[in-house]
Amino acid sequence: MNSNDPRISLTLDRSVPFVDAVFRILDGTGTEVEAVNILRDIERLCEVELSTAKQTRALEEIPLERYSELVEDRMNKFLSATHFAIGSAEYNQLRIVIMKSYTYPWTHREWANMLAKWANKTSWLGWKSWNYLDFYGGPNDRLIENYDVWIETALRIVRTKSAGE
Repeated sequence: MNSNDPRISLTLDRSVPFVDAVFRILDGTGTEVEAVNILRDIERLCEVELSTAKQTRALEEIPLERYSELVEDRMNKFLSATHFAIGSAEYNQLRIVIMKSYTYPWTHREWANMLAKWANKTSWLGWKSWNYLDFYGGPNDRLIENYDVWIETALRIVRTKSAGE
């Protein structure tokens, strides 16, 4: 995809409960508590947890040879349930915990490639031509309508959830 193409304007899918919960906060019809609860349910189901809290427990790094087995399906399921497709800069703000005790040290390029692969596999937002550059710098309002305010609010939900950890 060429995210600089001004003719492209995609829309986040409000039929996804977490996406809708974030938009309801922006619309003034929902609360952060509701969105946090939805996110926690998805995290439990997918065995993937996003956090901004200080790391209080040691996490084991998943070796590359176990990536497919332990990470790929869980992250794909999590991304499909949340549409939490963030750029590399936002990724640096998070700690991603897999199966309560593991983490994987994605480089910025690996993170962007993983998102592009998921986005193409699922035809995210009706598009099948994503590449790592679309996620390396992060999606934005030029590409996805209201993305900037949506992701800012979604990250705030993660911070709110993390404050209670």
